[in-house]
Amino acid sequence: MSSVWFAQGIGFKKPSWGGFAVSAPPVEEPAAPSPAQPFAGKALGRQIPIVIGTGKVDGIPVIGGARTVSKVTGYETVPAEWNGLTSGFGPSTKQVPITTTETVAALGYLLAYDPFERGYELVRLEVDDEVVFDAENGIGASETFRFYGGRQTTVDPIAAGVIGVNAGSWQNFVMIYLDGYEADQAPSVKAVTSNAATASGGNQVVAWTGQAPSSMDQYSAGYQSAYDPIDGVIYQLLTGTEIAGISSVYLVVLDIETHSERYRVPLADSSDYVSGTPFAQALPGSGYLVVRLAVGSEAASPTRVYDTLTGEIVAEWREDASESIDWVESARFENKWLMAGFDRDASGGFSGIFAVNDLTAGTIEATRLSSFGFIQASVGRSLSGSQSFFVARSDGVHEVTFDGDQWATDIVFTPNGTLTGLHYDSQTGYLIVAETIGGTHNIRYVNVDTGAILNNLTPAVPYFFGENTYTKNLFPRSGSVLMFDGGSDVYRLDIAARSISLFADNDLSGFNIGFFDQSRFSHIHGFGDTKWTVYALPNTIPGAISLQSMLTDIMSLGGYSPDELIFEGFSGLTVYGYVFHNDGPIRSAVQALADIYNFSFSDTGSGFYFKKAPTDGGFVADAALTLDDLVPGKDAAVETTDEADIRTPARLELEYISKEGGYQAMPVSFTMPAITNSQTAVKLSTPLVLPDADAARFVAEKFFDLQQRRREHSFSVTGKPTFVPGDVLTVPSGSTTFTVQVESVVLDPRSMVLEIEARDFQIDVSTTVEAVSLTPFGLATVTLQTQYIHLDIPLVRYSDDLGGAGLVQYGVIAARGQDNWGGGVLYRGETASGLTAQIDQAPHDGLIAICTTALPAPAALFCSDEVSTVTVRPVSGDIALLVSKTEAEVLEGANLAWIGRDGRWEGIGFRIVTDNGDGTYTLSGLTVRGYRGSEVHAGSHVAGDYFILHSPDWVHRLNHPVSDLDQTRYYKAIGLNADPAGGVVLPHVVSGAAETPYAPVNLSAQISGSDIVLGWDHRSRRSAWEFFESSPDSGEASLSFEIDIIDGSTVKRTLTAATNAKTYAAADITADWGTMPASLKFRVHQISAAVGRGAMAEKTATL
Repeated sequence: MSSVWFAQGIGFKKPSWGGFAVSAPPVEEPAAPSPAQPFAGKALGRQIPIVIGTGKVDGIPVIGGARTVSKVTGYETVPAEWNGLTSGFGPSTKQVPITTTETVAALGYLLAYDPFERGYELVRLEVDDEVVFDAENGIGASETFRFYGGRQTTVDPIAAGVIGVNAGSWQNFVMIYLDGYEADQAPSVKAVTSNAATASGGNQVVAWTGQAPSSMDQYSAGYQSAYDPIDGVIYQLLTGTEIAGISSVYLVVLDIETHSERYRVPLADSSDYVSGTPFAQALPGSGYLVVRLAVGSEAASPTRVYDTLTGEIVAEWREDASESIDWVESARFENKWLMAGFDRDASGGFSGIFAVNDLTAGTIEATRLSSFGFIQASVGRSLSGSQSFFVARSDGVHEVTFDGDQWATDIVFTPNGTLTGLHYDSQTGYLIVAETIGGTHNIRYVNVDTGAILNNLTPAVPYFFGENTYTKNLFPRSGSVLMFDGGSDVYRLDIAARSISLFADNDLSGFNIGFFDQSRFSHIHGFGDTKWTVYALPNTIPGAISLQSMLTDIMSLGGYSPDELIFEGFSGLTVYGYVFHNDGPIRSAVQALADIYNFSFSDTGSGFYFKKAPTDGGFVADAALTLDDLVPGKDAAVETTDEADIRTPARLELEYISKEGGYQAMPVSFTMPAITNSQTAVKLSTPLVLPDADAARFVAEKFFDLQQRRREHSFSVTGKPTFVPGDVLTVPSGSTTFTVQVESVVLDPRSMVLEIEARDFQIDVSTTVEAVSLTPFGLATVTLQTQYIHLDIPLVRYSDDLGGAGLVQYGVIAARGQDNWGGGVLYRGETASGLTAQIDQAPHDGLIAICTTALPAPAALFCSDEVSTVTVRPVSGDIALLVSKTEAEVLEGANLAWIGRDGRWEGIGFRIVTDNGDGTYTLSGLTVRGYRGSEVHAGSHVAGDYFILHSPDWVHRLNHPVSDLDQTRYYKAIGLNADPAGGVVLPHVVSGAAETPYAPVNLSAQISGSDIVLGWDHRSRRSAWEFFESSPDSGEASLSFEIDIIDGSTVKRTLTAATNAKTYAAADITADWGTMPASLKFRVHQISAAVGRGAMAEKTATL
């Protein structure tokens, strides 16, 4: 894994003067450390480090020096000349560069020796204590350097220039050369190198599941696409231009983590716009998308917010006939989303427009600021009670603030030149402004409260950044700005370091029509192609190595082969790195590891033996000694000494090399409330590179280990000459049996007695230190996006019923289509702002789909439906759950699903699943229709309905008081451990569906004399005997019915009954009809004491 870096960057340093030089070393390269003296390699009198795994080293300057270069510091305006004479065509000027000279380094540094011949990767580089490169965290090179990982065969130009033809490549030595760094003395260099790192990058095509577009131009790859960096998805809108023959605008959700299409759904009410050019704007992390739809035949174009999972319209607003609005920025404000845009149609007056998007209420309220058009925008400050945008106008930069009631504007910066960039960084609080004055390009750090310029950079070229129609695609991390250079390259400004480095360069056509995500080290492009491609930038992630392999490497430096080493109990132990800086014996290096990992080692004469006794409470002692094994001593067979309490550690401090802390030495400590008089503090130090969580865990475990090991034991045994340090023994002493770990073993050659020194061994170490995820920033899989689906369905478990004391509401908390969802939390409240947590949902793969066809009504109820089919497109969950089942399995509850929307869910059971090969599946063989009384909704299905595969693992009950019946309540689902302030609050009505009695069956009407006798069979919602005339449980506190006599659509009379029959009396018949009707239409409802009327059954009977 060796590499050679030719990294170029741009830096801004203070002016320097003078020069320096490093004498050229002899032609021969530094001598490699020998096995006899494993850590004695030197260069210019300094130790040459050896790195195992990952570690930080100081560079040793060994070759090169300084040179003088010219630098442009600005421009001056002079008259333009023609053949030495001023032009006669009026005043004319030109810009002439102002130059100066500066001293720069051209210097080679020796970083480390590579005795293992595996090669090293460069992870991080610091020059004069400033980070100029960090491949682990996406910081590109801000200085020019060349790195050689130890396996190089190329001679560096600096070495060749100093030494000449005899210069060597210095193979097996890790080198870095600075070339052009401004300095007046040899810069200090510190580098993190690794021979256990994973270098990633390369290109990945995002695969379509459905039909691919025929082409992707600046519209489809630009206006019609939006990127959500929080969810890691591209929202792609496809029209009839991209896919001929489609009848609606389709939304395709493309996952850039898995490089595949998650799903696609048609946008509701979009058929009229399939020939137009829609504009897309993401609301990051919300699962909702702003879409402006337009066709030439419509004057007032709509801006809509769509639910990206279902394609449903959540909110809509229409612009005026003279407007053509482009939304360029969005920001969350409390439970709402704010949007900034401008009118691209100047005929109505070039205006800015700002909107409040309330997804809970389903409204968009827009405010036009006449004659306030702007060219660029940036999300601004999030303060208590307000949210702002910064916008660049011809007269300066304005802050546009919404305080929850109205919008206000205030100018914060007045430029003297032309603005080319605008970005507000929430981490530093700076407003970053790019301004060109004459021929001088400036990047200014502006105080937004005073307008003062706090810092200024003068790059050689202008940079462009800020959101507008053409650059809604730069997504920097906090503390950074991503910028176009006017060509095909994107650069990164490190705000704190005041340095600019190359982020991405490419010769792709339409390079600026793409998405640039610094957190994912990626840029994503589709222009001019028929697919999106993720171009991953090179990055290097140090990996953990096994403790056993590290010890093997250490011992190899002393001349020991792997065959001479024995390891016991090291499985699963890992470490990040170790750096040898100084001379020292092998034993010292190994002891530094043993101090942290609590293992023992000993020289067996033919090699080394390493022993790590387990401390998980489940270990087995190596031997259980008996009294017969012990040699009697003067006072006792086992002599025990106990440390005084005052010597027991009360505090333990550990200094280690922090992986997350820039590979700097960091302290961590552990202490507990005093239980003795001890104030002893134990201090340990290790050169190991450790994650902070591991260091915290190690110091806690070591503390308890030292607390336990207070007693020392001495004893002698015969006939057991195989014990070695590290073995754990049980030793009897009087009525007590000690568990001890052997520390030393001495064989008395005269008596052949083994004299053993041991300490108490703690058989179980348990701390409260929790594991912390160490996934590198920007590479973590999206796991938080969560949705809630309100299921007003019948009782799914009879035991769920609350007996009239409350209402049962079901719902599903699930992912929004992403893999590796981490679970979620459901919040509920009577108001949108008064929510409390109700349910924690563990991760699951529950299948959720959208119906692309409408499920037809069955030909007959209460029997299998072998005719109807429904086609679904999965949008979340595991499609492996969508499999065919037998009829017997379906009747036992397999393949139960709910189809519908709020207020009209039907339960079905399907046998046959057909994969259509385009991301959709057709379900047929519907053994069950109208599960548990839901047949009343069997004829109400439409395309776009939800499909929810049922399982008690994800269909959960949520109890409500009876007073919530028919009331709107507010719900919000967020990812487990996500910020509770996130998520979208949505309203749902509590309908009491689980308490609603089923519709009666077997309705009849017969003439009896002058009366009509009406009959029916009731059903129980709490019993499997629902279809029997005399069910053991009616499901209600008392049996009660209401019967409506119907004339067309008019209810002529309502009758009540307490049994399954009711007489429609002659007097009532005469009053309603005048005479006996030829037919009678009537409806029957069973009555619930909790929710009132149950589901309706209707019949028109011929009399």
